[in-house]
Amino acid sequence: MPAVDLALKLIFRKGAGIEGKHVKDILGSQSLVPTRNAFSVHLFRFLFNPFLLFVVDLLHEFELGVWKAIFAHLLRILFAAGGSAIQGLNWRYRNVPTFGRGTIRRFHNNASAMKRLAARDFEDLLQCAIPVFEGLLQDDTYDRIILDLLFDLATWHAYAKLRLHTEDTLSFFDSVTVILGKSVRKFSRTVCTHYHTTELPHEHAARGRREAALAAKHPQTAQGRSAGVKRKSLNLQTYKYHALGDYPNTIRHIGTTDSYSTQPGELQHRRSKRRYPRTPKTKKTTITSIASQEVIERFCEKVIAAREHFASENPVQPRRRRERTSPLDHYFIAKYSRASHDLTSWLGDLGDDPAVENFIPRLKDHLLARLRNIAYDGDEHDFSDEDRHSVLITDNKLFEHSILRVNYTTYDLRREQDTINPRTRADIMVLSHEDERTHPYWYARVVQIFHVNVEYREHPAALRSPPTCINVLFVRWFRRDSSPAGWAAKRLQRLEFFDRNSLPDAFGFLDPDSIIRGVHLIPAFAFDTTNELLGPTFARRKGDSCGDDSDWRFYYLNMFVDRDMFMRFRGGGIGHKATRDWDEFLQREGHGHNEAGSNESDLEEDSEGEDSESEENDIGLEVDKEQDGRGDEEDEEDRVIADDGEEDEEDRVIADDGEELDDDVLAEEGYGAL
Repeated sequence: MPAVDLALKLIFRKGAGIEGKHVKDILGSQSLVPTRNAFSVHLFRFLFNPFLLFVVDLLHEFELGVWKAIFAHLLRILFAAGGSAIQGLNWRYRNVPTFGRGTIRRFHNNASAMKRLAARDFEDLLQCAIPVFEGLLQDDTYDRIILDLLFDLATWHAYAKLRLHTEDTLSFFDSVTVILGKSVRKFSRTVCTHYHTTELPHEHAARGRREAALAAKHPQTAQGRSAGVKRKSLNLQTYKYHALGDYPNTIRHIGTTDSYSTQPGELQHRRSKRRYPRTPKTKKTTITSIASQEVIERFCEKVIAAREHFASENPVQPRRRRERTSPLDHYFIAKYSRASHDLTSWLGDLGDDPAVENFIPRLKDHLLARLRNIAYDGDEHDFSDEDRHSVLITDNKLFEHSILRVNYTTYDLRREQDTINPRTRADIMVLSHEDERTHPYWYARVVQIFHVNVEYREHPAALRSPPTCINVLFVRWFRRDSSPAGWAAKRLQRLEFFDRNSLPDAFGFLDPDSIIRGVHLIPAFAFDTTNELLGPTFARRKGDSCGDDSDWRFYYLNMFVDRDMFMRFRGGGIGHKATRDWDEFLQREGHGHNEAGSNESDLEEDSEGEDSESEENDIGLEVDKEQDGRGDEEDEEDRVIADDGEEDEEDRVIADDGEELDDDVLAEEGYGAL
């Protein structure tokens, strides 16, 4: 390449330093190095760039690379802060609700130990991190910086994992990548320098085991090694962090990251790991034992194939299976129920429970609106007693169901299904019907799923119709808190229940056909619980971490829980027809249209370093220099020293005495450098 040739001439003919200013000015904008590649030399005449063959690796570069390193350093900061921060983090992660079919699984009791975690586990840790880390540090300024960083990391990860991109999403992805670089540098300059971070307990133990094994082999090298805890710092001078800037252009040229994931190859690791526990732990017999297990597995596969062939030639009446639901239906509730309640007796047993106040009149109002095909506008219609008498609930019975399945179309035109269970995953979203267009969705928690058989008489002289089965949801509504939320504020939407002074708004009935899909709500652990919203009630979900007679003061709406949920709040999802008219509203905040140069700052250090050339390119992007008001002397200190190959000491991470860098440790443990 001409730039590389020019740099080589400066180095070999003019004596310029490899790390000097003149060489960096030539190569820095394209992140090149002053070497010539054999493939480039031989293929250049065909105008072929061999580097286009290499694609990004989201699993290793981000989930097991950048995010894992930042998460580990956040744990070091919590250890350095002291108190019960680490115990609080473990308790919070353990009490994060599950979601979907394995989308968010139950976290381990000791998430900070990071034991036996796969890439999907680190992905879950990131998606649920904001409510967990909130308030763990006593310093509000540093707490806000960490929350901003976590929001930017989750946003960048969501864009990187989209299975369908448009020009708009890629443009936003570019902006988010720049914003993420600024957030990471701000975190490194402010929070990381404030705390004296050292090895985590498991890191210290692993180093002790390595040193003990080395001392057993080479006793003479054991002298002089420090037995204490070493200092650890966040290392940003890594290829994995630098490669984040390549993702938007790679997606433009090659396609979405799910097209070239390394996950299929990584899954093959499970084969060897399954065999290893059944293998003798001696060098002489390990390989032989694993090979023997492979032979046995191949023999078992042949037996299974022979049995399947025999079964196909001798068919047996298959056992009746549960009928599958049609993806064309918006929702599915079983036709029959094992649990039924006499409405009068059931309400009598609940007594003065505030949740069932005016239950029967409000239920009949809901049924009348649906029988008369009155469009749902968010308000419950208030009918007269004469109108209510025209509705008769057959046998005065309410039939309860355990599960509701909701089918929906994702942003990339796939059909997916959410399972709503009042005991476990009960939170849903519906379209907003507010007069002011402030938010596209309403949120509720399903208290009960039931159906009633209704006989209806259109006017007093008419006969009652045959019983009609109507499915109904009894829900407890959320309302949005007034706290700043969204892309510009870098905060999740915060919800709360209505209090006892707003009972007509707190509970209601809903047509299952109104549901868009289920949502993942995480308690706002930093705000604790309260028993002031509502007294003892059957509507409160049993087994919650907040207690039987209390509610969490706030909940956070996890819009990063999956790709489809992310696009419902970003706007522009191709499959989201119902919210198409909200796209402009959702994208108005943008992801960087106004953020890139106006991030919220509480410290003067927020704008420091933005003029540094090395920081502009540390994730592979050219960032326009900002006028941050610094003097010429400060600019000169941040500028790379030219000609002699030296550079600013702040740009290079060098291990201090008794310190061990992250990438060195992980390389020794077999993970490779970060």
